[in-house]
Amino acid sequence: MVIYAQSLKHLFIFNKDKMATNKQFAQQSFTSLPGWAKGLLAVGVLAGVGYAVYYFTKQLGSVKEGKTEREEDRGWNSELDKLNSNDKTKATLSKAELSSMANKIHAAMDGYGTDEEAIVKAFRSLKNNADFAGLQAAYGVQVISSGRWNPEPNFKGNLIASLSTELSDYWVTKINQILKAKGIKYKV
Repeated sequence: MVIYAQSLKHLFIFNKDKMATNKQFAQQSFTSLPGWAKGLLAVGVLAGVGYAVYYFTKQLGSVKEGKTEREEDRGWNSELDKLNSNDKTKATLSKAELSSMANKIHAAMDGYGTDEEAIVKAFRSLKNNADFAGLQAAYGVQVISSGRWNPEPNFKGNLIASLSTELSDYWVTKINQILKAKGIKYKV
Protein backbone atom coordinates (compact mmCIF):
# COMPACT_ATOMS: atom_id res chain seq x y z
CA MET A 1 0.00 0.00 0.00
CA VAL A 2 2.88 2.33 0.83
CA ILE A 3 4.49 1.61 -2.51
CA TYR A 4 1.20 2.44 -4.28
CA ALA A 5 0.89 5.75 -2.38
CA GLN A 6 4.49 6.65 -3.21
CA SER A 7 3.87 5.80 -6.87
CA LEU A 8 0.84 8.10 -6.94
CA LYS A 9 2.83 10.88 -5.28
CA HIS A 10 5.63 10.45 -7.82
CA LEU A 11 3.10 10.39 -10.69
CA PHE A 12 1.44 13.57 -9.44
CA ILE A 13 4.74 15.42 -9.07
CA PHE A 14 5.84 14.23 -12.51
CA ASN A 15 2.54 15.38 -14.08
CA LYS A 16 2.70 18.70 -12.24
CA ASP A 17 6.18 19.33 -13.62
CA LYS A 18 5.09 18.20 -17.06
CA MET A 19 2.09 20.56 -16.93
CA ALA A 20 4.37 23.47 -16.04
CA THR A 21 6.68 22.56 -18.92
CA ASN A 22 3.71 22.35 -21.33
CA LYS A 23 2.43 25.73 -20.15
CA GLN A 24 5.85 27.33 -20.73
CA PHE A 25 6.06 25.72 -24.15
CA ALA A 26 2.60 27.03 -25.09
CA GLN A 27 3.47 30.56 -23.92
CA GLN A 28 6.74 30.57 -25.84
CA SER A 29 5.06 29.18 -28.95
CA PHE A 30 2.34 31.83 -28.89
CA THR A 31 4.68 34.76 -28.29
CA SER A 32 6.95 33.68 -31.14
CA LEU A 33 4.08 33.67 -33.68
CA PRO A 34 3.80 36.51 -36.23
CA GLY A 35 1.05 39.07 -35.60
CA TRP A 36 -1.26 37.76 -38.32
CA ALA A 37 -1.11 34.23 -36.87
CA LYS A 38 -1.94 35.52 -33.38
CA GLY A 39 -4.93 37.38 -34.82
CA LEU A 40 -6.08 34.31 -36.72
CA LEU A 41 -5.75 32.18 -33.60
CA ALA A 42 -7.72 34.75 -31.57
CA VAL A 43 -10.50 34.81 -34.17
CA GLY A 44 -10.63 31.00 -34.12
CA VAL A 45 -10.92 30.91 -30.34
CA LEU A 46 -13.63 33.59 -30.37
CA ALA A 47 -15.53 31.72 -33.08
CA GLY A 48 -15.36 28.53 -31.02
CA VAL A 49 -16.61 30.29 -27.90
CA GLY A 50 -19.36 31.99 -29.91
CA TYR A 51 -20.49 28.70 -31.39
CA ALA A 52 -20.52 27.06 -27.96
CA VAL A 53 -22.73 29.85 -26.58
CA TYR A 54 -25.04 29.57 -29.61
CA TYR A 55 -25.27 25.77 -29.28
CA PHE A 56 -26.10 25.79 -25.57
CA THR A 57 -28.61 28.61 -26.00
CA LYS A 58 -30.32 26.66 -28.76
CA GLN A 59 -30.41 23.53 -26.59
CA LEU A 60 -32.04 25.46 -23.74
CA GLY A 61 -34.64 26.85 -26.14
CA SER A 62 -35.50 23.39 -27.47
CA VAL A 63 -35.99 22.10 -23.91
CA LYS A 64 -38.52 24.90 -23.23
CA GLU A 65 -40.13 24.31 -26.61
CA GLY A 66 -40.48 20.58 -25.93
CA LYS A 67 -42.15 21.27 -22.58
CA THR A 68 -44.72 23.56 -24.23
CA GLU A 69 -45.42 20.96 -26.91
CA ARG A 70 -45.96 18.21 -24.33
CA GLU A 71 -48.34 20.45 -22.37
CA GLU A 72 -50.29 21.23 -25.52
CA ASP A 73 -50.50 17.55 -26.49
CA ARG A 74 -51.79 16.73 -23.02
CA GLY A 75 -54.35 19.50 -23.36
CA TRP A 76 -55.75 18.15 -26.63
CA ASN A 77 -55.72 14.57 -25.36
CA SER A 78 -57.51 15.70 -22.20
CA GLU A 79 -60.10 17.57 -24.29
CA LEU A 80 -60.59 14.48 -26.45
CA ASP A 81 -61.03 12.25 -23.39
CA LYS A 82 -63.59 14.67 -21.95
CA LEU A 83 -65.57 14.76 -25.21
CA ASN A 84 -65.39 10.98 -25.66
CA SER A 85 -66.72 10.38 -22.15
CA ASN A 86 -70.17 11.59 -23.27
CA ASP A 87 -72.01 9.55 -25.91
CA LYS A 88 -73.48 12.72 -27.42
CA THR A 89 -70.08 14.32 -28.03
CA LYS A 90 -68.07 11.16 -28.77
CA ALA A 91 -65.74 11.10 -31.79
CA THR A 92 -67.26 9.60 -34.93
CA LEU A 93 -63.87 8.72 -36.43
CA SER A 94 -61.49 6.09 -35.08
CA LYS A 95 -57.95 6.89 -33.92
CA ALA A 96 -56.64 5.13 -37.03
CA GLU A 97 -58.80 7.28 -39.30
CA LEU A 98 -57.75 10.45 -37.49
CA SER A 99 -54.09 9.42 -37.66
CA SER A 100 -54.40 8.76 -41.38
CA MET A 101 -56.04 12.18 -41.89
CA ALA A 102 -53.29 13.88 -39.87
CA ASN A 103 -50.66 12.18 -42.05
CA LYS A 104 -52.45 13.25 -45.24
CA ILE A 105 -52.66 16.85 -44.01
CA HIS A 106 -48.98 16.84 -43.11
CA ALA A 107 -48.07 15.38 -46.51
CA ALA A 108 -50.19 18.07 -48.20
CA MET A 109 -48.15 20.81 -46.47
CA ASP A 110 -44.69 19.22 -46.37
CA GLY A 111 -42.15 20.30 -48.96
CA TYR A 112 -42.49 22.78 -51.76
CA GLY A 113 -46.09 23.89 -52.32
CA THR A 114 -49.28 23.08 -50.44
CA ASP A 115 -52.20 20.92 -51.60
CA GLU A 116 -55.03 23.02 -50.18
CA GLU A 117 -57.78 20.83 -51.65
CA ALA A 118 -56.46 17.74 -49.83
CA ILE A 119 -56.52 19.68 -46.55
CA VAL A 120 -60.07 20.92 -47.12
CA LYS A 121 -61.17 17.38 -48.01
CA ALA A 122 -59.83 16.13 -44.68
CA PHE A 123 -61.72 18.81 -42.75
CA ARG A 124 -64.94 17.95 -44.58
CA SER A 125 -64.67 14.45 -43.01
CA LEU A 126 -64.90 15.84 -39.47
CA LYS A 127 -68.34 15.69 -37.88
CA ASN A 128 -67.98 17.09 -34.35
CA ASN A 129 -65.68 18.71 -31.77
CA ALA A 130 -64.24 15.36 -30.69
CA ASP A 131 -63.22 14.59 -34.27
CA PHE A 132 -61.37 17.92 -34.44
CA ALA A 133 -59.71 17.37 -31.05
CA GLY A 134 -58.75 13.86 -32.15
CA LEU A 135 -57.26 15.18 -35.38
CA GLN A 136 -55.28 17.80 -33.46
CA ALA A 137 -54.05 15.14 -31.00
CA ALA A 138 -53.16 12.75 -33.84
CA TYR A 139 -51.22 15.46 -35.67
CA GLY A 140 -49.30 16.44 -32.54
CA VAL A 141 -46.30 18.62 -33.30
CA GLN A 142 -44.59 18.05 -36.62
CA VAL A 143 -41.92 19.68 -38.76
CA ILE A 144 -42.97 20.95 -42.16
CA SER A 145 -40.14 21.19 -44.65
CA SER A 146 -40.13 24.39 -46.65
CA GLY A 147 -38.90 22.59 -49.75
CA ARG A 148 -35.51 21.63 -51.07
CA TRP A 149 -34.53 24.92 -52.70
CA ASN A 150 -36.71 27.21 -50.63
CA PRO A 151 -34.72 29.67 -48.48
CA GLU A 152 -37.41 29.75 -45.79
CA PRO A 153 -36.67 27.73 -42.66
CA ASN A 154 -38.65 24.61 -41.74
CA PHE A 155 -41.66 25.13 -39.49
CA LYS A 156 -42.39 23.12 -36.36
CA GLY A 157 -45.82 23.30 -34.77
CA ASN A 158 -49.19 21.78 -34.07
CA LEU A 159 -51.99 21.43 -36.60
CA ILE A 160 -53.55 24.86 -36.11
CA ALA A 161 -50.19 26.66 -36.19
CA SER A 162 -49.08 24.68 -39.24
CA LEU A 163 -52.27 25.44 -41.14
CA SER A 164 -52.07 29.12 -40.21
CA THR A 165 -48.53 29.27 -41.56
CA GLU A 166 -49.09 27.23 -44.73
CA LEU A 167 -52.50 28.47 -45.89
CA SER A 168 -53.61 31.84 -47.20
CA ASP A 169 -56.46 33.70 -45.51
CA TYR A 170 -58.84 32.41 -48.21
CA TRP A 171 -58.20 28.75 -47.31
CA VAL A 172 -58.23 29.37 -43.56
CA THR A 173 -61.61 31.09 -43.92
CA LYS A 174 -62.91 28.22 -46.06
CA ILE A 175 -61.86 25.63 -43.44
CA ASN A 176 -63.36 27.72 -40.62
CA GLN A 177 -66.64 27.94 -42.56
CA ILE A 178 -66.70 24.15 -42.92
CA LEU A 179 -66.08 23.75 -39.18
CA LYS A 180 -68.77 26.29 -38.28
CA ALA A 181 -71.32 24.64 -40.59
CA LYS A 182 -70.74 21.33 -38.78
CA GLY A 183 -71.16 22.96 -35.35
CA ILE A 184 -67.48 22.54 -34.47
CA LYS A 185 -66.38 25.21 -32.00
CA TYR A 186 -62.68 25.17 -32.92
CA LYS A 187 -61.10 27.41 -35.55
CA VAL A 188 -57.86 27.43 -37.47
